[in-house]
Amino acid sequence: MSQLAISVPETLREGRYVVGELLGQGGMAVVVKAHDTELGVDWAVKILAPHGAHRKSLRRRLKAEARAMARLNHPNILAIHDVGTEDDLDYVVMDLALGGSLQDVAERGPMDPWVATSFMVQVLSALGAAHAQGIVHRDVKPHNVLLDLNGRAMLADFGIALLAGEDRRTRTGVAMGSLAYMPPEQRLDAARVGPTADLYAVGSSLYAMITRNNPVDLFLAGPKSERWAGVPDALRPLLQKAVRMAPEERWQDATTFAHALMEAIRGAGMDLPSIHGMMGSFVAADRTAAPTGGPAPTRDPTQAALEYLDQRVPTVAAVDLPPLE
Repeated sequence: MSQLAISVPETLREGRYVVGELLGQGGMAVVVKAHDTELGVDWAVKILAPHGAHRKSLRRRLKAEARAMARLNHPNILAIHDVGTEDDLDYVVMDLALGGSLQDVAERGPMDPWVATSFMVQVLSALGAAHAQGIVHRDVKPHNVLLDLNGRAMLADFGIALLAGEDRRTRTGVAMGSLAYMPPEQRLDAARVGPTADLYAVGSSLYAMITRNNPVDLFLAGPKSERWAGVPDALRPLLQKAVRMAPEERWQDATTFAHALMEAIRGAGMDLPSIHGMMGSFVAADRTAAPTGGPAPTRDPTQAALEYLDQRVPTVAAVDLPPLE
């Protein structure tokens, strides 16, 4: 943690959270495990670097993430339980995902395409709820999808999400997100993207997990391009539609995309219980701890995600965003 010059305290919130092991760190924050002495459960706590050129921007993003996630209550969205500042350290308390991220899983070796597809159906369920609330994530990628040990996928990192009707944090003409997974319009102006940008990112993420190839500029790959080698025939046209250059030619809502993926799964002779059974060889292969910090589903997580998605209001169209100052 010396790179960030963060001296993490032993406790937060006047002793309520007892800080434990380091779970990860990046250029702007660290994530630690913490025990909640009031509730008797463990959480993950993201702590921002206390200084630097981007401190004010990061603080705004952290609060924006908390606001966005507080508007959503969905089993496939990582829950935030608390935010605060202590000793000039801004932090957010979240569910603890012991299965790592989809990126971690993908890096262990080739992933079965139907397991990968099942995970992304869960992500689409999360996006359906977010889009119905006017929230566009803008940074969907395997690194931002966390897993519990039951195979439940949870979309995280809403820090650069667009919330309909609120001040925008991105100046017009500025790209935000991860280049490899973003559609072309987001590179030009991240402040004016709609839900189809997230659906593009789902398609590029699924492509990357199946092929282990970089999905950058996938919108330029024609239907017969060699880049599609390795993608099952049943999935290929679905992903190609997801990553089309023009937003109006892509999937227009998360529900329709999710059900198309499910039809491909069934058409391949697969069923969700079988896929759920296969998840054990991919999720948390080197972890033995029981999940804590959030309810664990007692049934197949993808089936639960589909049912939740079908109960929701259909995904809204692209959010009409006012000009930024």
